[in-house]
Formats: sequence, C-alpha cells, structure tokens
Amino acid sequence: MDALEGLFKRINASFEEEHANREEIKKTTRALDDLCREMQGVLQTIHTRGADISAIAQKMKVYPPQFAVHFQTLKTTIKPEQYFKFREHWKHSVSQYTFMQAVVYWFETDRLISLPEIEASLGLSRDDAGSAIVPGDGSSSSSSSSSLPSSSSSSSSSSTTPLTNPKPGTFFIELEDYLIGLTFMPSELSRLCVNSVISEDFVLPLRISKFVNDLYAGFRVLNLKNETLRKRFDSIKYDVKKIEEVVYDLSIRGLLKRETVQQ
Repeated sequence: MDALEGLFKRINASFEEEHANREEIKKTTRALDDLCREMQGVLQTIHTRGADISAIAQKMKVYPPQFAVHFQTLKTTIKPEQYFKFREHWKHSVSQYTFMQAVVYWFETDRLISLPEIEASLGLSRDDAGSAIVPGDGSSSSSSSSSLPSSSSSSSSSSTTPLTNPKPGTFFIELEDYLIGLTFMPSELSRLCVNSVISEDFVLPLRISKFVNDLYAGFRVLNLKNETLRKRFDSIKYDVKKIEEVVYDLSIRGLLKRETVQQ
C-alpha cells in the first residue's frame, strides 16, 4: 500500500511540475509576442516620409537582447524530449523576429542574414548542447535550403558561416521558421519601394529590386515540401512584379541616373 501511495505521489508531483512548466512557457511566449508587436511598431516607421532608416535600425537593436532573455528561459524550462510538444508556441514569434532582423540587417549590410546569425542574436548556438531538442521533425528542407543565404545575398561579402546540423540536445531555430520569416521581407520592401519614391529617394528602389530578385532566385532553388512555406514563396512573385513596375516607371520618366542603373 505504501509503495502504491508513493507511486501516485510521484505521478502527482510530475503533473504539477509539467503544469508549472507549461504556464512558464505560455508566459514567456506571450512576452515574445508582445516584443514582436513592439518591434513591428518601430519598423513601420520606415514608411513615413523623410524617415531616417539608419536611426530606426539603431532603435531596433535594443530588442535582440530582450528576445535572448526569453529564449534562455525557454531553454532552461523545456526538457529535450518535450521540445516538439511545445514548439508551436513560439514558431510565429521566431518567424516574425527573423523577418524584422533580416530587414534591419539588409539596411546596414546589403545582404541576407544567415540562420546561424539569427541564432547568435538570440544567444543560441548549434554547437551548444543545452536544454532543448533532438533534431528530427521539421528538418526535411535542411539539405536544400542551406545554400539560400549565399545565393540570395546582394553582396560579395555574404556570410560564410556554415549551416551545420545541430547537436542532439541543442535548442536551435528551425529552418522552416527562418525561411518563413524571410518570405515576409519582399512584401515589406515592396511597400518601402513605393514610399521611397514618394519621398523622392530614387536609389533605394534599385537596391530593393536587386535584393528581392536575388532572394526570389534563391527560393526558386529550394524543393519546398512545407505547404505554408510554399504558399508564402508563391506570394513573392507579386512583390517582385510590384517592385519591377516601380523601377520601370522611374526609368521611363528619366528619374534614374545612368550610372545608378548600371550599378
């Protein structure tokens, strides 16, 4: 009888621990969602007339350390075998964070941010066997997508950080979440393309056009099997068309300097 009672006490303790962990995960992911909304509000100011994009990029730099704190909380709360049980809670936040970081990174460097750089900004490393996961589900596109950052880069100084498989027990950002985040970039940049013309900035649309075309070409290389990712990829062609129309209109109106077009 004592043994049976002890067994159920241990089961009850396990239930209470899991409930506490679940509540902590929900609390942390709500905080991530709040940070994403706040970050989005700052990013949207790039569309205002006369916006100082460099200053806005500097404002955005206060957010990665805050995201990193919350990811460290998730890393210490979630057991390795429970990662895929809870990952849906933060997948949207990861994609949104990736999108906004990628936009800011492109403003500053003219190239695409890599997945290891996203992980590093969150204090994560694929070589750091910590608290979270054993790779498996969701990694079907890893072999085909590892070349995307270099093929999509708008600069010859593209990232050379190798995209390696994470070690077992490592908390890492999944490739599909990273790629979904990148698919939001063309929509934001196509809107910026139009607004920059309104602000009489005729150089930025050319930068945007080159980058988005490179990004689209990179995605076309991938054999995408994730339905959500495929739908997001399909929408990029409309943004490409919108940007091309803006550049065409500038060209026929003689608003693009010849040397700028050649560059």
